[in-house]
Amino acid sequence: MSWFDRFFHFSRTNDIDQPAAYPKPSRNDLPKQPVALVGSYSDIDDPMYIQAISFVLESKRASVSGVQRHLKIGYNRAARFIETMESDGIVSPLGGTGERRLLSMEERSAYLLSRNVEVKQKASAPKSLCCPEKMDLPPLTGKIRGTKNMDFNIVGESHFQAALKQIRNSRCLAVDNDFEAFIVMEPANPHDANACAVFIDGFKVGYLPRDAAASFVDQIADQGVQGVSCFQLRAKLVGGYGTRLKIGVMVNLPSGDE
Repeated sequence: MSWFDRFFHFSRTNDIDQPAAYPKPSRNDLPKQPVALVGSYSDIDDPMYIQAISFVLESKRASVSGVQRHLKIGYNRAARFIETMESDGIVSPLGGTGERRLLSMEERSAYLLSRNVEVKQKASAPKSLCCPEKMDLPPLTGKIRGTKNMDFNIVGESHFQAALKQIRNSRCLAVDNDFEAFIVMEPANPHDANACAVFIDGFKVGYLPRDAAASFVDQIADQGVQGVSCFQLRAKLVGGYGTRLKIGVMVNLPSGDE
């Protein structure tokens, strides 16, 4: 018996459906008319923005009411166009008299250069972790008995540090570091049809290594299980302190040495 055969000490709880077909996300790219400007302008989701720019350049009037009358649109929409033109360096901010003016080509070039520097500085700044999102898992297919100890390392945890920090902060790991985890097969995964994600408390926290996942999928297929499936097992968190700042996950699957 190979070490990976030990994956299959599980009690099957239900049949599993085939994976559903997920629609590809649609993309709405708005056509842009050429404008005689230096640099780029905002890609706001409104095709009339280009017409507003053309009117302001031709009339040399940067007023909300002028754009509103010319395009026959509401005040709020026209005001949004003018404010966006300010952001794009086409018109000036409101002056002391409450009016704006067209910026010269030199002024706009200098403005765009300073804005690009600001964007690069923001991009290089440390990014805060996004708020993790809980996911609904498919029905339980079976429970994996696994090994006594949790010595099997999963991979990809660096992409799920926000979720792992939330899980870590939910309890005192010094006295309680035994989590209920789930392996969920992802046959529709565009990167690997054998992908097996690992979840704790409804949060995705990583994946089985590619070779391990392939063996897992092949061997549970021999048990008559195909498509999206979900198996329960045990896990613990490691790291997150000292010299090992990233939080990792270990599960009670047999290691390659067993």
